[in-house]
Amino acid sequence: MSTVSSISSPRRDISAIDAWEGSKRGRGTIVAVLDSFIQWDHPDLKNNIYQVGNFPDKYLGEVYGWDFSCLHENPYCTGDRDTRINKQEMNIVHEQLRDAFQLPDNLLFLNYPSQFERLRQWYPHLSFKELAYLVRLELIQEKVFDFHGTQVSGVIAANPQQAKGIFGVAPEAKILPVRIFGLDGQISSAAIIKGIDYAASRKVDVINMSYGAPLPHQAVVKKVREILDANPQLVIVASAGNDGYDQLKGSSPPNMGFPAGLTDVVAVGATNLKGKRAGYSSFGVKNCLLFNPDGNCLYEFGHGLTVVGPGGDFSNSRIGGILTTGGTWSDRFWGEFSPWSDWGINYDRKGKYIWTQGTSFSAPAVAGVIALMKAEAPQLYRQQLIQILRDTASYDGLSLTPEELKFFNFLVQRGEVPISVSARQFYFGTGLVNADAALKQIRANICF
Repeated sequence: MSTVSSISSPRRDISAIDAWEGSKRGRGTIVAVLDSFIQWDHPDLKNNIYQVGNFPDKYLGEVYGWDFSCLHENPYCTGDRDTRINKQEMNIVHEQLRDAFQLPDNLLFLNYPSQFERLRQWYPHLSFKELAYLVRLELIQEKVFDFHGTQVSGVIAANPQQAKGIFGVAPEAKILPVRIFGLDGQISSAAIIKGIDYAASRKVDVINMSYGAPLPHQAVVKKVREILDANPQLVIVASAGNDGYDQLKGSSPPNMGFPAGLTDVVAVGATNLKGKRAGYSSFGVKNCLLFNPDGNCLYEFGHGLTVVGPGGDFSNSRIGGILTTGGTWSDRFWGEFSPWSDWGINYDRKGKYIWTQGTSFSAPAVAGVIALMKAEAPQLYRQQLIQILRDTASYDGLSLTPEELKFFNFLVQRGEVPISVSARQFYFGTGLVNADAALKQIRANICF
């Protein structure tokens, strides 16, 4: 007869389902997603998209958010300002997908010679046919990445209206779509600034920014500080970055990306199913912007990780990725051809749901937790929410590798990490977010 241990295993999720019990599940809160295409008509998103009401500065035709990608060189901008893909952009996406799925290998080489050459340098042992397969996957993933905003939105607030579908962390919250990326990842500081300004003007509770740059842009820093000063209840959540592999090798400093590295922005790293730091996830305690010739930091700026959340990890297999809403489910993406039955990290053939990884997805998980918290206590200020988030996060179930500990000790000995900072804090902030614990603490202190 088998026996079951009375000692339960540590949790490595964020206890979101537990937090739903007896809560509003995010109802009444608005999370702005500043990102790429947000296909808000996805079946699991369309009922949770915020419809913009009457504001003095409302744009003509503004209904479901706004597209600011025209502020940089976007040759496909039509002026419709819908965050979804437009007809011209659809033609570009369709053409590249068709090439990837249908062109013979020799024609693929003629159309995409630079991709072949780059991959040949990385993998000189591969045959031409094997290289062609990698080029196809790369072309496909480039187009899938254009729907990053749809994927981020699903982590926050997906809410299926049918028997099958997925749930986001805060399934009753509303999403305000704000597009700032053009096709193929085009971005400008002007679009970021306008996006932040717009989201704040629409009185959102949380802004999610699942992207980052290695250095802060002065105008963006100024805008973030201005908006946070003017809106003390607004919370900005940002992904820490995916430079962890290089950081651990010592080939890049252990810094956050920006805007995550800015003070008062919630910087989110990523963990995996085993309770480890996802290998790609950035880490650190402060950002060094200027080094002397000896490699010592002359100018520190901002802060390190606030907390961590599940970000997916494909190190071993797709099991362990984050399942979220994809942007290519509609027949109009495919036209006269069909995708392969298995063309990457999709849950279904056409990309209605996708497995993914990155701090881009641990950040919206935390944004969803903050939406759950705000729904229970809308009067709370940003600093109170962040403090609760930190206080209720935990290192239970998290662990470090010998390699990580060795690198941390090396940095401490060099004086690059204060001795007051623990290794766990360096890699995990104050720990893995716990939505249920955060809501319990709010209820216990409801008279904030």
